[in-house]
Amino acid sequence: IAIGSAHNDGAGLQAGAVYVWFGESLEIGGDKGLGEADIIISGAAAGDYAGMSVAAAGDVDGDGQADMIIGAPENDWWADTGSNSGMAYLFFGSTLAGSTASYDLGAYEYDYAFAGHDSHKMGHAVVGAGDLNNDGFDDLAFGGPGYGSSKGWIHFKFSEAE
Repeated sequence: IAIGSAHNDGAGLQAGAVYVWFGESLEIGGDKGLGEADIIISGAAAGDYAGMSVAAAGDVDGDGQADMIIGAPENDWWADTGSNSGMAYLFFGSTLAGSTASYDLGAYEYDYAFAGHDSHKMGHAVVGAGDLNNDGFDDLAFGGPGYGSSKGWIHFKFSEAE
């Protein structure tokens, strides 16, 4: 299970975080605090709102393991094109499987990142879109409500063999 906490202040005011628990560490009817997560993924910088959206990505890399995508819609990675460009981060299941590590998005601890620009707020919504182009690899979709004077947009990323 993955829970986003976009207003988490651990890596800076509202940098955000995502907490991940593996099934074997959960008990039926039990309670878990956020600090007891198997993996904690910290946002890159203050105001990024990492974890605003979190989704199962399907199997993007074709290795048979479930992958995860995280949105940080107010990330300013491409600050030269405007603030709140947004970012979506992809973690492969092979990276997270059995790990008890913490990850820092600001230290480039992810498998792939997809950046928006010009106040698009990409990553406001993220979703594993299934295999849209029928190539055997699951694909991704990112929402950006800030595009075109807030008309919004959806960007699809087709996965492929490396």
